[in-house]
Amino acid sequence: MNPALNERLTAVAAHADTLGRGGKSAYLKRQAAELGMSLATLYRKLEAVSVKPGRKRAQRRG
Repeated sequence: MNPALNERLTAVAAHADTLGRGGKSAYLKRQAAELGMSLATLYRKLEAVSVKPGRKRAQRRG
């Protein structure tokens, strides 16, 4: 992916996190149309640029 698309996807993900329950899907559909990709592709690319928390360690590790 090119850096401009990465920046745009990061901004889209940040704004989508601030939206409420009903506004998120409409916003993401609109952004997918602007970027010229399907909603499924947008979700895949957002997953690629998002930061995921690591796994929690078990409390009972001994």
